[in-house]
Amino acid sequence: METVPLTRRGFLASVGLALMSGVGCRTLDTCKSACGVETVSPMNGAQLVATWNSKVVTTADPTKGGEPLTGLAGRVYLFTEGLQSIQADQGSITVYLYDHSQVKRGGHSKLLEEWHFDPATLKRLQKKDAFGWGYTLFLPWGTYRPDIPIVHMQVVYEPNGGEPIHAQGQPLTLDHTTNEQVWQPVGAEKTEK
Repeated sequence: METVPLTRRGFLASVGLALMSGVGCRTLDTCKSACGVETVSPMNGAQLVATWNSKVVTTADPTKGGEPLTGLAGRVYLFTEGLQSIQADQGSITVYLYDHSQVKRGGHSKLLEEWHFDPATLKRLQKKDAFGWGYTLFLPWGTYRPDIPIVHMQVVYEPNGGEPIHAQGQPLTLDHTTNEQVWQPVGAEKTEK
């Protein structure tokens, strides 16, 4: 199945639909959306949106002399009710990765790993793109196994002194094929192979 790139109009439309579906909610209603975008409607009207690359990526591990490091990459945004992006560097983000492969057989998702990004780290990872301020996250997957076909991720933003905002993940079918283009963190210079 070929992946279609997400356009700004498609992205904003999916965020807009998610916003409209949660108007007046006092609970965190999970909103399914298209294009691999995950959203929910928290009480304060802000929206946490996460989009993930289905391709398992590899980068060099600087702590181990450049050895290959397998992981997942994605982008996280925080929007106001009026779709204005918010810088989330006054709080932390936690991402939970679940193995979702047993759910179709009547089983449950299994928590595999979690990653925590503190305010200082988020400040380093923030970058403005066509959709607004966001955070490019690389999740080094220490328990990676190529036999896991489908996962889902839950993202939680915890503002300092505020209520947590959740983006409950949708199932993501993984592409385990070899990635020739090594993932580069924000601000890293690309090197030729």
